Parts: sequence; structure tokens; C-alpha cells
Amino acid sequence: MGKKTFELAHPPKVLWTIPHGEHINAMGLEKGKYREQLLNYLEEQRHLLRK
Repeated sequence: MGKKTFELAHPPKVLWTIPHGEHINAMGLEKGKYREQLLNYLEEQRHLLRK
């Protein structure tokens, strides 16, 4: 479903696929690696919106 939604979305857009990730459990996989990635991405986007 995620890939279909991504295809229908308008840019700008980003799709991350997480091996063995199922909805929110992905945030705890690989010792929080993907949670940290998400937080960094959100922070980056916040800075871009301020410009």
C-alpha cells in the first residue's frame, strides 16, 4: 500500500522502505536507526520551511 500511495502523491515526496518494517514497529528496528532517520528528516524539512 505504501508504494501505491507514494506513486499517487505529488512531489516533493520521499519513500523509505524498511526491511521487516510494519507500520510503527519500524521505529524500533536496528536500534532506533529509522527513528533517528525520520527525526533528522523532519528537522531538515522544518528548516527548509523557515526559508
